[in-house]
Amino acid sequence: MNKLSLSEHRRITFSFPLVLDAALAFDREHNGWLWRASNHVLTIAPAADGSLSIQALRSGASAAENCERNAAWVAAALLNYCFRRRIPIPRQGHKRIELVTDAIDLVISTTVQVLPVELQGSSLARAGVAGEAQTAPTPAPTPIANG
Repeated sequence: MNKLSLSEHRRITFSFPLVLDAALAFDREHNGWLWRASNHVLTIAPAADGSLSIQALRSGASAAENCERNAAWVAAALLNYCFRRRIPIPRQGHKRIELVTDAIDLVISTTVQVLPVELQGSSLARAGVAGEAQTAPTPAPTPIANG
């Protein structure tokens, strides 16, 4: 029996403030310094590869510092955010991020092989006859005239 291919493509859109929230939460879980800093400013790199730069002011510092993160780190932060918020993500799916206007999309693509549902003609005929016998219309009651 031939298998059929079933594909799913899902996009989860993260606005820039949500990307910053996910990045700071991920940084905190990995003992970074960004989440303890203040005056966060998020800048997305113009290369459109999903890398980002977060400008933050460390406590006691006089000038803000830039913290560069590559696309793999950003994808990990977004996936971690989905995991923490109980947003279902398939394990086997191919995941990538895309920069769109005022947001970053987490794109998940999965393909599975399924067996076709084949119905045989003789079983369809039997099911049709049995279904008609069970759902036969009942005669309408005879109206009684009051007069």
